[in-house]
Amino acid sequence: MGKLPVFVIPIVVVVLLGGLSFGAHKMLIVPKKETLAAKQKELADLEAKAARLQTVRDELARVEQEWMQAQADLQRIMETRSIPLSYSMPIEAMLTIAYELRHDLGPVITKWVESTGCTIESDVALPAPPGTPQPPPPSGFLPIVENLTLTIRGSLQQIEALYKALGECPRILTVGGLTLKPEGDTMIATVPFKVYLLVEAPPSAAAAAPAAGAGGMMGPGGGMMGPEGGMMGGPGMGPSGPPGPGGPPPGGPESGPAGGGGEDEGGGEE
Repeated sequence: MGKLPVFVIPIVVVVLLGGLSFGAHKMLIVPKKETLAAKQKELADLEAKAARLQTVRDELARVEQEWMQAQADLQRIMETRSIPLSYSMPIEAMLTIAYELRHDLGPVITKWVESTGCTIESDVALPAPPGTPQPPPPSGFLPIVENLTLTIRGSLQQIEALYKALGECPRILTVGGLTLKPEGDTMIATVPFKVYLLVEAPPSAAAAAPAAGAGGMMGPGGGMMGPEGGMMGGPGMGPSGPPGPGGPPPGGPESGPAGGGGEDEGGGEE
């Protein structure tokens, strides 16, 4: 066998080096690149999860803040719009309601109406107190007067002021379809009210509220829901309150002055 020509040796070396480089690339560099790409994808997934976690934390903080505000609003209503009434002792609750109907509610409503400049032309006819304990309302709203129709005299501006002052009444009221009738320089308004008390229900009744009630805690625009899911606090409705059954739904015959018979329904001549 003869010697290899001199010019063949560099070619062989180049081929060997190229093969070694290609083998090193396939066996070392390519797997590392694939591992790096997988780690980068995993890092991107973790960053996306971290962003979602921060969003969830922010949402949780917002919900907790709204819950605390709702609790504060509920406490304010219990202190300013109702009387202390607990159903832990039903007999005591019945006696408290009886005292409210016989002694307190009439003067409270009369004073509130007169504070707007209006006068009551009819008797504040309240029902007789219940003779047996009423079942606790799951919603917390206890209707103690289903229909209190008052004949109220005042100017159109005073009637409007009364309507807007529902949120200032010391009791929770909703208004049905009032009717207006001009009489001289004043107006005669026939106004049907429904009166509620906010009560502390026992745990068994409170637990039944989600099954029997309607709607969530916060209403449109952050307002709170009132009896039977109706918004409370605006004209023709009661104050802010928690959700549940027991009162007029929004837009129903008891949600404002749209209904009612008589002359000049929901309005009047100035």
